[in-house]
Formats: sequence, C-alpha cells, structure tokens
Amino acid sequence: MRAGPPAALAGVVYAGTTGAADPSSGLSFLLPAFAAAFLGIMLLYGILCVAAYAIVMGGRAKAEESAGRAEIVLARPVARSTWYGAQLLVAGIGAVVLTVVTGYTMWAGAAVAGDQTFSFGDYTEVLWPYVPAVLCYLGFTAALYAWFPKATRYRL
Repeated sequence: MRAGPPAALAGVVYAGTTGAADPSSGLSFLLPAFAAAFLGIMLLYGILCVAAYAIVMGGRAKAEESAGRAEIVLARPVARSTWYGAQLLVAGIGAVVLTVVTGYTMWAGAAVAGDQTFSFGDYTEVLWPYVPAVLCYLGFTAALYAWFPKATRYRL
C-alpha cells in the first residue's frame, strides 16, 4: 500500500486549515502581494503612456517629411539614414528618460505618503524590465516607417 497520495492530501488539508479560524491570519501574506500587484499595474499604466510617446516620436520623421521641414536638412550632404537615426536616438533617449521618471516619481509619491512597503531598489527592479519594452515600441514604429512608409501617414 502506498502512503504517498493520502499523506499529500492530508498535508494539503492541514496546510489549508492552519490559521483558518483566525480571519486576520492571512493578511500578512496577502497585503505585500496585493501591494506588488498594485505597483505593477500602476507602473504599467504609466509605461503605456510612455509607449504612446515612443510611437508618436517614431512617426515624427514622417510628419517632418510631410510638412516639408525635412527637405531643408536633407538638401545638405546628410544621409537619410543618419537623419532618421538621429530622430530615433532623440526619441529613444526621451522614452528612457520618461520611463525612469515614471517609475521614480511613483517611488517618491509613496515615500512622501509614508508607505514603506517597497524600497527604492524594489522600484528599480520593477522599472528596468519596462525599458526594453518601450524601446521595442519605438523599434516597431521605425520598422513600419522604413518598410511601409505609406502605412504611417497621418489621416485626420
């Protein structure tokens, strides 16, 4: 006779009922998880705004061309790829700066409010994986502009 499955079931039942009589016993485990989920969602909303900025700035070169302002620069001995690379560099730096500002202003707001749930390092740990994601939005916009420039024209 095997005792493994009944013992496992008994362990699950025992672990599930330990502290079940005290309704506040699980709060110490739930509040940090809820706070982490809340932090992640609030940061995600901010990052989506930064991603929108990256998309708009990635399409800015098309707007410069359509308005005729790019002709002034491109009439000089400047390669089109250099000009567009400079546009993307500025947009990328701006997107990274906005990402960092979004995350650290959330930390500053929590610190001013007296919330000590997460440290500056925790905010940094949550923030930095979003930087490549924001730059991917910029990269996808740049690829769309490079491969299908007619698909990126503005229609009002």
